Amino acid sequence: MRSRPPRLGELLEARGWITREQLLRALRNQKVVGGKLGTCLLEIDALSEDSLARGLSEQQGVPPVTPEDLRGIPEEVVQLLPAKVARRLIAVPFRGGGTQIHVAVLDARDLAVQDELAFVSGRRVHLHVASEVRLFETLEKLYGEECPPRLAKLLDRLNRSRFLWRGEAVESPEAPPSEALRWDPRLGRAGSTAAPADPAFLPTFSTESAPELPAPPALATAPLVAVAAVPAPSPLDQPATAPAVAQPTVEPEPAEDLQELPDTSVIPALTLDEAERRLLSPEDRDSVGRVLLEFAAPRVRRVLLFKVHKEEVAGWMAGGEPVDRPRFEAFHARLDLPSVFLTLSSGAALARGVLADLPVHAELAAALPGPPAADALVLPIRVRGRLVAVLYAEPAATAFEPAAVADLQRLCSKAAIAFELFIMRAKLRRA
Repeated sequence: MRSRPPRLGELLEARGWITREQLLRALRNQKVVGGKLGTCLLEIDALSEDSLARGLSEQQGVPPVTPEDLRGIPEEVVQLLPAKVARRLIAVPFRGGGTQIHVAVLDARDLAVQDELAFVSGRRVHLHVASEVRLFETLEKLYGEECPPRLAKLLDRLNRSRFLWRGEAVESPEAPPSEALRWDPRLGRAGSTAAPADPAFLPTFSTESAPELPAPPALATAPLVAVAAVPAPSPLDQPATAPAVAQPTVEPEPAEDLQELPDTSVIPALTLDEAERRLLSPEDRDSVGRVLLEFAAPRVRRVLLFKVHKEEVAGWMAGGEPVDRPRFEAFHARLDLPSVFLTLSSGAALARGVLADLPVHAELAAALPGPPAADALVLPIRVRGRLVAVLYAEPAATAFEPAAVADLQRLCSKAAIAFELFIMRAKLRRA
């Protein structure tokens, strides 16, 4: 009996290029947002592009294609494959001559793809394997296939780390900040077995629920998991089917205008209804932050608010258990560095679990006395899709109840509206 070919994740783990924890995280993210496993591994910085290319090559038994191979492809080679065929098969010809053509594909084991390529090009086809993100990048440049925003965001980071250190100019496909991590049917459609997740089951994943591979005892506590954007319930939300209405562009004001609050470690309780009423008439942005703290602090162990200005996150307000205020107020993190803030800026609706062992998280943990939270909850606050603030909360008990998560999500949704109201009023006063 012929043995089953190794799965990519199993192969990479066996080679020691990724850990079991990284594989489980990538599988959970793949279940939510789709795409290829290699893409999900790159998104969490589990391995390099070169290691992924070597793994794909070994798994499929064909040569790998590097990003350099897909740059500067001659026009006569591009014309060997019609655009509609290249886009449908997710295939890129990158070298050819005489009676032969070399084509980069997602899955070189798909005989139907190989037969169609040979028939359309009229040449002997040599298949090579390439990563999903590089194939879509090249399809956009050569054939006009729009690169999904999720991959455009990843490409920008990969290109900066791969090329800019050499002093080369790199086109930066900046993803619109309003685009969320969501299922895209174009990603991994050639042989992908992933399926869209039901939003009703998206809030949290434990390691026990990860597909294909069981979690070892050492991973009983789930690492921080990004969850695809699911709008928090709010009577002020626009229906998904509502017609688009042209609205003036609203840009958040510089975060430097935010005044630091006095110590908020002891603050009165506030009901959800009272909090929502107060957010309908915000005096300033600090008042929005106060409402969030007054509601959350009595219900959690600790709550932190971060302000976002351009591409940087900074400590803003804190409530609940005391924090090291000088360290917290001095906390700054760039959004392009690996962290939970980068996850949220990429469009995730929330992140929940244990903060990964990253430099940004270590700097934050230094400002938080006591043991680290086993079930931290991190929620974004966005104005017109742009991240303007972040709420971090630690549960009073061992874990958050679903109702508590829903309440905090709802209040953050209302806080986003309050931020926008204040910004619009400020602009009207200056007009």
